[in-house]
Amino acid sequence: MAHLSKFFATLALLTASVFSAFAGTSGSADGIVLPPSATPNGIVLVPFGTDPTPFDTITTSLTSPLGGTLDFSSTGMTHQKIGSGWATWSNGYTGSVYTDYQSLSLTLTLPAATTAFAFYIEPNAFDLFNVTASSGLVSVSQTINGLSGASLFTFWTDGTTFLDPIDISVADGSRGFAIGQFYIGNDLPSAGPTPVPEPSTYGLIGASLLAGLGVLRRRKRQG
Repeated sequence: MAHLSKFFATLALLTASVFSAFAGTSGSADGIVLPPSATPNGIVLVPFGTDPTPFDTITTSLTSPLGGTLDFSSTGMTHQKIGSGWATWSNGYTGSVYTDYQSLSLTLTLPAATTAFAFYIEPNAFDLFNVTASSGLVSVSQTINGLSGASLFTFWTDGTTFLDPIDISVADGSRGFAIGQFYIGNDLPSAGPTPVPEPSTYGLIGASLLAGLGVLRRRKRQG
């Protein structure tokens, strides 16, 4: 019986370690607010710099101020400017935004080791539309006005893992959207991140558990 108790205690620890690797991400949908300087758990957010590419051209990536690139999915986004190519925004921002009038979805692939990311979105049509953003198992939504309603989304980790790509979905009828005003953070504790198990790891864990059950059965027969 003692061996059986030890086995199930080990099983509980292994299961917790697998799922805790996915449990370190949080997200918020914050509406029309001023840009954040840090996440709720203190990760410093650094704004992206000026985009040197010409307006009205398609871009597939942006250089992060912390290294690496932010990559847009599909065929890229059109670089435009508030007041010239895109009519409205919010919180006093007048810089670059990235538009797509055809698609209602976008995936942002973040630079390696990103632990926090924030951005604003505004639908194209001057009406209210639901916008959802997801990173890993965390999904947040808010209703955004296409008329001067650009709203903030923020994702961050607890410092033991990195952010997954961010998937964005805008409600049908919005006739596209603009995204921009990006902020990024990569603060980590001195111990570094906890690695997320590869798919092969799950197989090894399962094999180890089965082997453990076999040992217990043999010991039970011998006893």
